[in-house]
Amino acid sequence: MTFVVDPAWAVCVFLLSLRLGALFVLSPVWGVTGAPASFRVLFILGLSAMLVSAMPAGSLAAPGGLATLAIAAASELAIGAMLAFGVFAAFAAFMLAGKILDIQIGFGLGNVFDPVTRSQSPVRLIMAPLTSG
Repeated sequence: MTFVVDPAWAVCVFLLSLRLGALFVLSPVWGVTGAPASFRVLFILGLSAMLVSAMPAGSLAAPGGLATLAIAAASELAIGAMLAFGVFAAFAAFMLAGKILDIQIGFGLGNVFDPVTRSQSPVRLIMAPLTSG
């Protein structure tokens, strides 16, 4: 049994894994998880291989020389970083909306009425003195 790998397929898998790697490393989804690095690398390579294998065979083309491959790799990393920025911006928008709602619903209610002075006052932290015994 022989295992033949098309060079154009291998280069496309490499370039796509660079894009997906930058996306997953820089996005908040995988940036905070404690998944081992070997799992991340194998997942990205497997996902890249499956995505490239789903493409039509005639559409795969490898860059001509080493300089062209380096430029293609740099552009794939930049595209992955821009995609990660978009994901991060979406997460930041939802987090900001949550914080605004939290302030409006939770902390704003504490600012409405102070029962001690019977007036409106801001939320403040009162620390009771520690007593021993």
